[in-house]
Amino acid sequence: MNYTKVATGIYERPSGRLQVAWRAGGRLHRELLAAGITLTEAKAFRRRKLGDAAKPQQLKQAPTRCTFETLVELLAAEHALHRRSKPLNLAQLTEHFAGRRATQIDAAALEAYVVERRTAGAADATIRNQIGTLRHALRLAKKKGWLDDVPDIAMPEVQNVRECYFTETEVDRLLALLPRALRSAVEFAALTGLRRANVYGLTWDEVRFDRSEIALAGVQMKNGSPLAIPLTLRLIALLRAQQRQRSNSLTVFARHDKLMRKAWPKAVGSEGLDKWGRQWDARVGGFVRVRPRFHDLRHSFAQHMIDSGVDEGTVMALGGWKTRAMLERYAIKTDAAKRRALAQRDAHLRAERQAAKKAARVLDLLKRRTA
Repeated sequence: MNYTKVATGIYERPSGRLQVAWRAGGRLHRELLAAGITLTEAKAFRRRKLGDAAKPQQLKQAPTRCTFETLVELLAAEHALHRRSKPLNLAQLTEHFAGRRATQIDAAALEAYVVERRTAGAADATIRNQIGTLRHALRLAKKKGWLDDVPDIAMPEVQNVRECYFTETEVDRLLALLPRALRSAVEFAALTGLRRANVYGLTWDEVRFDRSEIALAGVQMKNGSPLAIPLTLRLIALLRAQQRQRSNSLTVFARHDKLMRKAWPKAVGSEGLDKWGRQWDARVGGFVRVRPRFHDLRHSFAQHMIDSGVDEGTVMALGGWKTRAMLERYAIKTDAAKRRALAQRDAHLRAERQAAKKAARVLDLLKRRTA
């Protein structure tokens, strides 16, 4: 064999491809790497193999071929490792890619998937999430050395701006229209900006009355970062009332999913608030009218904070938004806020003009005295 040794345990073939050799279990193993792999990458690959050899009890044999089903197994294993409770939704991906080798899931195959899902009427946001899941699975396979490369995936651009929030008076009316069993959780969501899963998943261990805060671990948050929410007087009163009712329960709020599905549409619909918002729909190329969802209580939280004059950095910290772009999707500049901003500018300009006039009078007086 015409190989040239280029580093410890790494050889170069005449074609330029690198081969890695290592010992494990008393045997010599060799693996020919894909074309284009650099020497640095080959060294890292060999270190991983040597590390696996040092921990044989943790070594998992690579599959004879990496298929879509292999990718699903990797996702499921990661899901279990991080104790994520939300189930994986891979129905459409499975229907399209079942039985394929991972190497066949290339850019062309993914473009075909986008076309198929759009033809079926799926929203671009849904398609983007599905392709993101598949891309993550491909990266997991590459990290294990089961796949040479991850295709360059063109993700669909998502324009799903939603403008829908409750004013302070509408929140009060909403609470009055909802059954008593739902009011506490809805008011809590409006006051904290927490997502529905975090509201109904909140446990008494996370409510720290002694420190006057709610402490949520990063694993429970969508952005993966822990979140601490200070308790206001109203939140304390609301939580104390829940404590008297549910002191023997693990969670703070009881789930009434069936009641919510029935009562919420009535409360926000024509029989109640008759409330509408709007959302951009790329399929029609414009905004469409939408009824408020529970998640729009989070939009309302952001809007109320901004309208109250709270700086954006503090709003982001309280709501768990990592970027200003994410906050901008929730908070909009209302007509009232725009009017206040223009009035503030006009007041500033008037003050500047008055100051300029006073300065001119002082100069005139000085000139007269020196004349």
